[in-house]
Amino acid sequence: SRERLLEYILSFLKENYDYIFLDCHPGLDMFTLNALTASDSVLIPVEAHVLSSDGLDQVEKMIRTVQRKLNPSLQIEGIIITKFQGRTSCCGQVYEIVKRDFGNQIHIFEEPVKYSIKVAEAPAFGLSLHEYAPNIDPAQTYARIALEVMKSA
Repeated sequence: SRERLLEYILSFLKENYDYIFLDCHPGLDMFTLNALTASDSVLIPVEAHVLSSDGLDQVEKMIRTVQRKLNPSLQIEGIIITKFQGRTSCCGQVYEIVKRDFGNQIHIFEEPVKYSIKVAEAPAFGLSLHEYAPNIDPAQTYARIALEVMKSA
């Protein structure tokens, strides 16, 4: 039952929190499987880059497999477009492709998260983005998305 290890650990902490956000790396591996098994819902970040959107099918398949075999109550909250640079047509195209291909079955958050190097710098200093640079656009967007998710819960 190695895919349930994180679920077991979190069972001791859940009573102390209203929400626990698990930020996973982009791999489809045992850690991601553990996180999906332990979660009530999932947010899917997609970089505003063509190759990132290509992997979205695999992510959705993994989530659907977890729903069938390990966690039938797992809900998909939505897809967040990240590292968005409004001046490039590529980013806009990726947003439109994701809306076209997944918008009928998965909620696509309207506001993309803009690109900022500070998002990458924060973990290098061992800080959350909200501790490191709370006033930048991406931090504010993530906060609004978190509020939207919490309101829908």
